Amino acid sequence: MKYIIITISLLLASNAFSQNIPKNARHNEFTDEGWSCNSGYKQHANQCKKVNVPQNARINDYTPEGWSCNSGYKQYGNQCKKVSVPQNARINDYTPEGWSCNSGYKQYGNHCKKVSVPQNARINDYTPEGWSCNSGYKQHANQCKKVNVPQNARINDYTPEGWSCNSGYKQHANQCKKVNVPQNARINDYTPEGWSCNSGYKQHANQCKKVNVPQNARINDYTAEGWSCNSGYKAVGNTCIIMTEAELAKEVELKRKIAAYEKRQKALGHCETEYKTGAEVCVSILDGDLDCDESYSGNYYDSCEVELSYKVETDYSGSAYIDATVNCEVEIEYIGKNTYSTDNESESERYSHTLYAHDSSRRTFDFDFDFGLYDEVNSVKISEAECKVTDVSMY
Repeated sequence: MKYIIITISLLLASNAFSQNIPKNARHNEFTDEGWSCNSGYKQHANQCKKVNVPQNARINDYTPEGWSCNSGYKQYGNQCKKVSVPQNARINDYTPEGWSCNSGYKQYGNHCKKVSVPQNARINDYTPEGWSCNSGYKQHANQCKKVNVPQNARINDYTPEGWSCNSGYKQHANQCKKVNVPQNARINDYTPEGWSCNSGYKQHANQCKKVNVPQNARINDYTAEGWSCNSGYKAVGNTCIIMTEAELAKEVELKRKIAAYEKRQKALGHCETEYKTGAEVCVSILDGDLDCDESYSGNYYDSCEVELSYKVETDYSGSAYIDATVNCEVEIEYIGKNTYSTDNESESERYSHTLYAHDSSRRTFDFDFDFGLYDEVNSVKISEAECKVTDVSMY
């Protein structure tokens, strides 16, 4: 009988709730009212009133008015007036004027004037001048002058000099000098030295020394030590000791959360679009690791570090490059010895990547969490890990 009474109560509550939804509205659990107006209606107090759509407009539930002007028209008050497109221009609904100049023309007031392209240059609608110098030339005022390429270098239109040194050479003033590669190293044009140590070796001054890998560990060129502990082990000084059951459970939980997040991320597509070209820049988490340091007494944690690796890539296919800023945030939950509830703490990091056509880049962020002396934290887990592309621009 008790079960029947509860069921009836729920039905009555459901009927009462549905009666509170006004006409021309539908249930929406994500609003404060619990409902939202149907398409073509706007909320006024507790009612949904029909939207008055002016001539040359259409229903748009995402604007304050509930409508937006058709292509080729601009809003003025409650009306949509036809856009006056000047000569050598075309309709563009995303500009304040409602039009933009054709390729090879630049806007001056309400007119489009033909761009004067200097010698050794070409039309480029994305520069302030409307043109850019051809490859092998650099802009000086309104001219394009030939780049002087030194020995052991090549043309590179994306550097201030207009050239860059060949692989195995480094720039010194206006020259390219050969890189001295030490033993157990290889050429790497992206490091300040022009070389990097081979796998299993670490740089010490101008040398590469062999990494001493402890038992239950493996080579990892992306850590400061040059190694990382195998799964199920944790680093203590220069050794790897087996994790406790609780620590193993945390590691499994972290990997599960990162896998679930990565699946959600692929489904949602954490991407941003560069508006000039329509190119997409997307970011995805590759790996994560939680490492906590015990206090001297060994009874609780002093601090924890989360290491999060991600990949950012683009489908851009042009000849310029794209700057993309990636922001990653990690949140942890922890419980202290003398507390009965969970505390939260979060950290975020951001980095700007330069991406060329069909390019990709990888990076690892380290998030440090320190605990107070009296917290005596004895339980820590990752509650959230997220990376997003926050800004995209083309150069």
